[in-house]
Parts: sequence; C-alpha cells; structure tokens
Amino acid sequence: MNTWIKITGVLALMLAIQGCSTAGVRGNGDIVTQAIESQSFSEVSLRGHYSATINVGEAESIAITTDANIQPYITTSVSMDRLTIKSERSISGTDKVKLELGLQELNDLNISGSSRVAINGKVTGDLASSISGSGSIELESIEGDTFEVSVSGSGGFKATGSVETLDIDISGSGNLDLSNLNVKHAKVSISGSGTVKLGQVEKLDGAISGSGSITYQGSTMLSIKTSGSASVKSMGSE
Repeated sequence: MNTWIKITGVLALMLAIQGCSTAGVRGNGDIVTQAIESQSFSEVSLRGHYSATINVGEAESIAITTDANIQPYITTSVSMDRLTIKSERSISGTDKVKLELGLQELNDLNISGSSRVAINGKVTGDLASSISGSGSIELESIEGDTFEVSVSGSGGFKATGSVETLDIDISGSGNLDLSNLNVKHAKVSISGSGTVKLGQVEKLDGAISGSGSITYQGSTMLSIKTSGSASVKSMGSE
C-alpha cells in the first residue's frame, strides 16, 4: 500500500512538472519593442501567431513588439541564410506579437500557424512561399522568374506584379487572389475547395480534384484536368 502511494505521488509530481513546462503565458500589458542583432538572411520561417511586416530592400533587422513577460518566449535564430522565429510557449491575453523585419532580398517565406504577413517593397528573382494553417500573406510587388505558392489549410495569399512561371499547390480551402499578377505560364494543383484568381495568363495547366475553382484573364492556352465539382473559367464568362 505504501509503495502504491509513493508511485502515485511520483507520477502526480511528474505530471505537475510537465504541466508547468508546457503551460501558456499571459501578457502583462507592458508592451515593449526589442531590436535583435542578426547576421544576414534571405529566407524567413515563422512559427506561431504573429502580425509581421517584411520590408524588402533594406538592411537586415529584426524587431519584436509584445508584452515584456512574453518577449523571452519568442526565439530567433539564423541558420543557412534562414531566419526562424517561433513561440516557445502558448500565449494569451495579448494582441498578436508584432514583427518588423528588414532584409535585402527575399527568396523564401514559410509560415506555420495563423500569422498575417505584409511584404513591402519589390521582390525580384525567384520566390518560394508556403502557408500551413490559416495564415495569410500579402505581397506588394514581385517581378521575377519563378514564383511558388503552396497552401495547406485555409491560408490566403494576395500578390501584384509579373512573373515568368507561377507554380501553385493548394491542399484544403486556401484562397489565392493573384488577379493583379501577370504570368506567362501558370501551373495549378488544387485538392479540396481551394480557389485561385489569376490575372493575365498566357498558358495555364494543372489539375483540380474536389470543388476547387480557377478564374483567369486573357486569351489563355488551357490544359486542366478536373474531377468532382471543380470549375475553370475566364473572367467575365457566364
């Protein structure tokens, strides 16, 4: 009996310790901005719930604005030219953690969670981007060769500019508004109920499985395989 009581007590203590280590942290209302020194980076990964602004064409910089007691739980690291920002604990009782990032050029952006990201300035060259979850990205301007967009979940993406090749992969209910993006060759794959609005497109091919939809502008060469209730139509068509 005593042995059973001791074992039960040890298990209870272990669970209590584990609970403390994984418990969330509540903001104390003391909002501060912390500037972080960093080496150069051209790729960004965000893991968590942030409101982020990325300024392209500026010197590398990182600024985090949130409650003072939350700051220690937002970590940053740079490895192989990639900046990763993540939350070490769940956060409550505060607005979204605000991020202000500066970098010379942006080649890759990956967000996991529900972050909202605004990219200011012009992105040139190739850009790969992905959203996992319900996050969103708004890109002010892009002029490049290859632009890749991958969405898993209900994420959204909006972009303006022109590219040679656009490669889209949606799994879920993602919503892409690229109606102000001119593209020579667009390749689109949708699995689920995702929607894609394209601007002027010279050539469009791909596949839709489910209830997804694609709309496009211009006299486009089409090669799209569809199944289910998928739809592909030109803007303005009945």
